[in-house]
Amino acid sequence: MEKKLLALALVLVISLLVAACGVETNTTEPTVKADVTTVVSPEDGQDEHSQDGDGQDEGSDFYSSVFDSTIQAQFTNMLDDAGIVYGKYLTTEVEPVDTISPLCVTGYIPITKGQVIRMSDFVLTNSATPSVNLYTADYELIAHIKVTDMATSTYYFGDIVTDDNGYITQFTVLQKSSLAYIRLCTQVLAVGSDPVVTVDEEITWETVYSEKLRSDIQVDYSQLTNVPEKNGWNILPYEHLNIAYSSIGRKPINTVEHFTDAATNYDFNALKCDVRLTSDGELVCCHDAGFTFDSNGYITTYDSSNATVIHDVTAETCLSYSFGSGEHPCMVGDYLDVCRKYGKVAFITIRNEYMDEVIPKLISELKAHNMLYATIINSMTYESLLIWRTYDTDVMINYTLSYGAEITSDDIDKAAALGYCSLCGFSLSSASTTPSADCDFAYAREKGIRLLQAIAYAEGSPEACYAMGYDGCCIGYPWTVD
Repeated sequence: MEKKLLALALVLVISLLVAACGVETNTTEPTVKADVTTVVSPEDGQDEHSQDGDGQDEGSDFYSSVFDSTIQAQFTNMLDDAGIVYGKYLTTEVEPVDTISPLCVTGYIPITKGQVIRMSDFVLTNSATPSVNLYTADYELIAHIKVTDMATSTYYFGDIVTDDNGYITQFTVLQKSSLAYIRLCTQVLAVGSDPVVTVDEEITWETVYSEKLRSDIQVDYSQLTNVPEKNGWNILPYEHLNIAYSSIGRKPINTVEHFTDAATNYDFNALKCDVRLTSDGELVCCHDAGFTFDSNGYITTYDSSNATVIHDVTAETCLSYSFGSGEHPCMVGDYLDVCRKYGKVAFITIRNEYMDEVIPKLISELKAHNMLYATIINSMTYESLLIWRTYDTDVMINYTLSYGAEITSDDIDKAAALGYCSLCGFSLSSASTTPSADCDFAYAREKGIRLLQAIAYAEGSPEACYAMGYDGCCIGYPWTVD
């Protein structure tokens, strides 16, 4: 351990000396930064996955961070989402190549023969583009191996572990003495995923989340988790929470027309929306980071490579955009007006971006519309919910897992630790009526955790989920009680 730290320190010292002397180099060396939680693009200083403007020096193409000193002592080789750049993939070239696909690439991770790579919310999918690159100490490429070939590349890899989908979550590196660094490329699993990669370190939620993030949160969690009613939705008078997804196929997604239609014509008792922050600090209802337009200037299917980013435009500009059928995007206040008018629970999805602006603004909107205690704040990143708890300890929250993930006892413990939190699986396909992943119902009941499933598109899916023991379902079609 001490040798690794000394080696890393030596690399940093050499890098600083080279920079001070004005010497140029053709390789991009790792820059380790402490307490960084953003992903920064060398082209524009910040990308859509960032929370603020801090980041790498201009021109750097390495993305890495370490935890604070307490966690560093336990997990010296851990990289979190600050060590990943999105919209890139690995080839035999020196630098990652731009792509419009939802791919991401890690920085240079120090590695030696026999060490084990483990991943959480970040897996190597078995498709053509994801790959692994191995490098020497001078950052020269040793090998470029596609994930589809890893199982047969026994000279480089061994002890490969996969999940239920066949995606690689762990492997041992077997390359010999020349190996010094590894980079990983994979598809982004889900919106808001919180990837973690470790070297020779077990990944447990207690250390990754509880110690890293909760150390900065001034909340008495013992009080929250020891009060049984804090883990149910006792303030909401529903046996099952029937949540209308942001679109049910009748009106454009996240519009007042959709919310009103879902609230008045069907048997939903909750309405889901997604919020995004505009350049002037307002909250617009939108699922994606921006809007893509067709040749007539109307909003069409989102394409990240051809989109107007919401955070780059004002709320007024967003509201001026139009769907082909005449509807417009709406503000979160418009959505809350519908929920309030028709007595529906607000189920609001937040993203892990601009949290210090989004959360206070959203809390203010909830108070202004008298919806603070008829709302569930949903996120697919645990970090987002932990940050929410630094601002508020009373509003109910929901943690949605990555697509296809099993609801385990660890997930249930994480939800219980947040206090007043439900847990949502995400393993319903468009054609299935029952979830594809398992759930530890008995442990959830023991902890008093309410369980949801998403997204129900097939007729009968909600009823099948309720029969299994789920307490709610996010429904993507016009649903009524039989």
